[in-house]
Amino acid sequence: MEFNRFVQYAKYDLTINKAFYRNTSIVTASIITGIAVMGFLIRWTMIRNLNVGVDSDETIASWYYSINATVKVIFGVVGILMMVFAGCFNHPLRNKQGRISTLTLPATNGEKFLWHTLLVIIGGFLLCVVSVVAADVVNALLSLIAGFPTDKIHSITNHFFRCFVWDFSGEGMEGWSNISPFRRTYHNAFVGFVLASSIWSFTAFVFGNSVKYRYNIIWTILALWVLNFIVTILGTIVFSMFVFNLENHDFNLSYYENSGWTLYWIGMAIIVGTAALMWWKSWRNYKNAQITNKWNRI
Repeated sequence: MEFNRFVQYAKYDLTINKAFYRNTSIVTASIITGIAVMGFLIRWTMIRNLNVGVDSDETIASWYYSINATVKVIFGVVGILMMVFAGCFNHPLRNKQGRISTLTLPATNGEKFLWHTLLVIIGGFLLCVVSVVAADVVNALLSLIAGFPTDKIHSITNHFFRCFVWDFSGEGMEGWSNISPFRRTYHNAFVGFVLASSIWSFTAFVFGNSVKYRYNIIWTILALWVLNFIVTILGTIVFSMFVFNLENHDFNLSYYENSGWTLYWIGMAIIVGTAALMWWKSWRNYKNAQITNKWNRI
């Protein structure tokens, strides 16, 4: 890899596709800010309809839980937006002219693939973070204009990043240290499963875009629905067999835990393994990309 050539390709991509990236940024910021404004309006209406003082327990709870709900919606939307960004991984290849221009540029496939990887993962996440900060500023300004006490104007950005960690009723690390090792172990397992599943879904959209360059997000969603249906049926069968075995072992707790962890690690291995396979196939598809093929003729 030659760094200067990599930088030149990055500049070319940002220049040629600046309209797409600009529109993507505007839409992302508008969606996240719109959610924050909607949350403010709900919070404002809620507080106005409360016949209590601004320092009462009801008002404080309303302020806190309202902003918490708003941030959780934003957090979920950011997850969806990251999947959309993944579905735009090969955006420059969406039409025949774009493929001709991109594939004939004096840069290696590895340099191009690395640039789009960094752009989608790091660039996409930074775009969401900047949008969250902008939404935070808008929410603060609207709250000040509405006359909210400054100590009741909670930071959307702070709550957003706290969604990435376990928070026990706002107690932070102190609350974490007070829970039992048993709950901590199962919490870590759950977080690991959610993280692995998120990476798998992200990779699935990248893979879908490596196969089909146009309308790939819709086709990927349909494929995931079919896969989810099949996995649900298989999961139900496996769970039924698992419960049947438990009955034969008189619900022995040790057997229950060992069997549960076995299923967990098998599931994690399948998720991580298939995600790695899809990422490798995405690279292979990009490396072997042609001007036209049976999936991309326009």
